[in-house]
Amino acid sequence: MTLFLDDLHVFERAAATAGLSEAARQLALTPQIASRRLARLESHLGVRLLNRTTRSVGLTAEGEVFLPAARRVLEEARSAEASVGLGSRRVRGVLRVTAPAAFGRKVIAPLAPALLAAHPDLRLDLQLTDSRADLVEEGLDLAVRIADALPDSRALARKLAENPVMLVASPSYLARRTPPRDLAELSGHDCLTRTGADVWSFQNHAGAKRQIRVGGPFSSNAFEALREAVLGGAGVGLHSHWDVADEIADGRLRPISLADAAPTRLAVWLLRPAGTPRSGRKVEVFVDALRNGLAAIADRTGAA
Repeated sequence: MTLFLDDLHVFERAAATAGLSEAARQLALTPQIASRRLARLESHLGVRLLNRTTRSVGLTAEGEVFLPAARRVLEEARSAEASVGLGSRRVRGVLRVTAPAAFGRKVIAPLAPALLAAHPDLRLDLQLTDSRADLVEEGLDLAVRIADALPDSRALARKLAENPVMLVASPSYLARRTPPRDLAELSGHDCLTRTGADVWSFQNHAGAKRQIRVGGPFSSNAFEALREAVLGGAGVGLHSHWDVADEIADGRLRPISLADAAPTRLAVWLLRPAGTPRSGRKVEVFVDALRNGLAAIADRTGAA
């Protein structure tokens, strides 16, 4: 008789937590996938293992009998993996990651040499694009996204870190123009924007959101080009801290604070396909490296 280990995991966690939703959360599955796996196991065994209500689940008599056997099978599987090294701490295989182009070049790529030196059996395939890749169709393990929130999707998301956004300008520009003190003054400055994105979002000290329309002599679809134009003194830029931390640290750019508002905060999100194992070692070591890299960038100028 063949038993599905993934299905056993769902059953064991649902029994332990008395909730299918909590079991799904702990296994990083969608509730729908967890429910299908439990139904598949029950169909395979020909018995009902759990009594399910809208609020909780409880073991049936058959579930009470089956639970110890299920736990033994899962423990034996873990022991078998460890005996051949699959459960060891050694990191092996190809990790396929997609990320926004500027973030990948400025943050992830510099982390790669040390990460790969520490894990010589790891291969990192980094795909940079500002479009939203389909993780399942493109066979990706992980996606990095930068946003204030993420829409519902087939991927499972978690927030890795805050992503502070700031106004910056070069000393040469601020020598020509008095730094803006509030949103009204900012709208009169030369503001360098992403192509077709001339509305900037802010929030006041009470958390209320405001948007203002800005404009200037230069726009681009690439953050690197905008950063270079800001460095050259063409105007005020709106950038993620990781994009301008080095330039702030060495004085080539200066942050601008407004009295009545601050740029809307974003976050760095990680997405992975629903239904995949909760965490593989190759994912763990990459996420740890990325988290530490972002923390080091924040430390350079005290951004939080």
